[in-house]
Amino acid sequence: MAEIYAYLNRSENDVPVGILSASWGGTPIGGWIPREELMSDTSIVRILEEQGRVPSHANWNMSADVNFQQMSAMYNRKIYPLIGLKIRGIIWYQGENDCGAEHILNIYTRYLRCYYNVYKKLFAADDDNFMMISSLLYPWPYGESGETCMGHVNNAFIQCALDNPEAFSFAPIADLPPVWGYHLKNHPIHPANKYVVGRRLGMLANTGCYGKEGQSAPATLRGIEYAGNKIVLTFDNVGNGLRIEGKKVRGLYICGGDNLYLPAECEITAPDTLSVSYPFIEKPVHAAYAFNSFEPGCNLYAGDYPVAPFKTDWSRFIKIEAKPWMNMENDAVWVNDMRGELLDIFYHAIWTPCPESEICFDTAFTLTGRSLRVYSRETEYGVSIRSHHANRLKLADFKALRLNLFNNDGLSVFLICQNTAKSMTLPAYKICELKGGWATWEVSLDSLDRTETDCMTFRFRHENNAYTFINMESLYLIPEI
Repeated sequence: MAEIYAYLNRSENDVPVGILSASWGGTPIGGWIPREELMSDTSIVRILEEQGRVPSHANWNMSADVNFQQMSAMYNRKIYPLIGLKIRGIIWYQGENDCGAEHILNIYTRYLRCYYNVYKKLFAADDDNFMMISSLLYPWPYGESGETCMGHVNNAFIQCALDNPEAFSFAPIADLPPVWGYHLKNHPIHPANKYVVGRRLGMLANTGCYGKEGQSAPATLRGIEYAGNKIVLTFDNVGNGLRIEGKKVRGLYICGGDNLYLPAECEITAPDTLSVSYPFIEKPVHAAYAFNSFEPGCNLYAGDYPVAPFKTDWSRFIKIEAKPWMNMENDAVWVNDMRGELLDIFYHAIWTPCPESEICFDTAFTLTGRSLRVYSRETEYGVSIRSHHANRLKLADFKALRLNLFNNDGLSVFLICQNTAKSMTLPAYKICELKGGWATWEVSLDSLDRTETDCMTFRFRHENNAYTFINMESLYLIPEI
């Protein structure tokens, strides 16, 4: 708001700027739209009927606290009394209550346009300049693990902005850290630090509503081309160009014909162009970015804003199982852990040393910028990974696991895969030497059954080597095709 005020008063006009808050957390968008508008839209009525959410005429307007999620209840209680005021636009920071089944996701753009038309008619100070600027949803495990419910709702905001940029805009926020004030009982379903969210919304208002020069919208996917084993993506609204904040991109995935999405590697080849690949996908088919429901820390930017979430496959409801353990730039992940009725949300370590071992991340002995060092005073030692919704170990979907190791003299390597039914020990084989004492190893996964691995442990054994440590990096799952 301060930046808007400063811009509007650059010529000392003493233009006032204010924000009117009429908010209520945990509500569906239909609760903010009047009954007659909802019931006049046949597509919305059909969805309400499928949900069993069309109440009888007699109890439609119940708006006591226990009914705050009822259709139109929040409009009746919070918005109708404000009729007569005039405003320049709307900030919409909501949506997670509509992250359910696929049929709800497919109708969300209708809700947004209905909402916009109603509020423009009732409150617009200028019919030719009235915007609805939305914050995208923050990552949260909507639906089952790996589902992309959040991505579909976010895409509704993006699609409205692409179709009507004079009316809609949006601010991506999946890059923000999920810190929260536990002592204040803040809820990390949104980033606790709202300053960056507010600043992005204000910047969009400055350019969209008030005419300030600058980037008018976040970058969105414009085109997709195929070049051998790469997918080439181009973007609009890139400002001063694409960039990755960090050494490796996070939240970007690629798949082949098997529709198994794997963490992608990428290269910025032009200010608006990204080349995406995965070493063991020879014929990539689709890519997606920031579309997984639970992966904060996405780090692809363009100009003043993060790049908007996207996927290239609109023929199906895709699943993206996060595998941050494949990227040694990650040492912890944000985990939503429900223990009975206890909600415990915090960072969890990706790698856990075995009892006789120690671990640390190393930027000295590395091929790609950072490796994991596993050390012990014993000749046999190891490190493990536990599977959960933010760190999947669906190894049986792949034919092999490949990794690079440093300090290979007298080394034997085994992979132990455990689940509730059994434990399997799989030998790894050195397949080639690399520069500087590194070598590539591979483990065949063909003997694993379809049950998901609960825990994966790398065991190392040194013989006739005074140094009992390894450095590990460049982990890749190799698809069947």
